[in-house]
Amino acid sequence: MKEMEIRRPRLEDAPSLAQFAAARFCDTFGHLYDSDDLQEHLEQKYTADVFKEYILDNDVFLVAAFAENGEIVGYAKAGNVEVPFEPRAENCKELHRLYVRDDMKGNGLGLKLYQLVLDYAKSEKASELYLGVWAENARAIAFYTRQGFEIVGKYLYQVGRTYDDERIMRLDLVK
Repeated sequence: MKEMEIRRPRLEDAPSLAQFAAARFCDTFGHLYDSDDLQEHLEQKYTADVFKEYILDNDVFLVAAFAENGEIVGYAKAGNVEVPFEPRAENCKELHRLYVRDDMKGNGLGLKLYQLVLDYAKSEKASELYLGVWAENARAIAFYTRQGFEIVGKYLYQVGRTYDDERIMRLDLVK
């Protein structure tokens, strides 16, 4: 893997991080949605202001990978549980997002970012780590299964008028 810096983003990174995150979301899921619904979703969840809030929020763990030229090539976001799953242990965390640029897939970057999220969850004394994953994203499901996650439920994730079939996965951190 080429030299890169993996670190917590700073406020000045928010615009490029938002742009990277929006591009990865569109690359992965854009074909599923009506263009107006997609645009509205991006404006709600993938703006520089939203990422500035994440950077400043002590309840959000955000980490990004920067190539030698300063370009963002991956990021992960974690924090409090948002997936609709009960019952769950009292102190749990959720991996909300983990994306790497397509040309960086398969070289260990995703695993490095995941490991930082896992370290964060353990440092927060979390007993379980959750995530939601699109049911048709076999590569992601296989990756998380290799890390010890198991599918424990499902839900619908809404983007505009479209509802995506998602799987809820859980990792027991106290085994």
